[in-house]
Amino acid sequence: MVDHVKRYFLSTFCRCGNNKKKAFAFCRPCFLFLPHGLRENLYKHFDNGFKTSYRLAAEYLKTHGKWP
Repeated sequence: MVDHVKRYFLSTFCRCGNNKKKAFAFCRPCFLFLPHGLRENLYKHFDNGFKTSYRLAAEYLKTHGKWP
């Protein structure tokens, strides 16, 4: 079963609704909205920290008004 992080990662849509490249965490505007430290962590291997980094970045985007 594919978890929701992997589903978003493989999608061509960002959770904000914009288009994004497949196998990118977020669209460019969402990615650039993140602080540098969170962006850096999104380059981790999928099974070696990426999922946690994605969840932290998603929470940041939600709490800072980037996502509904």
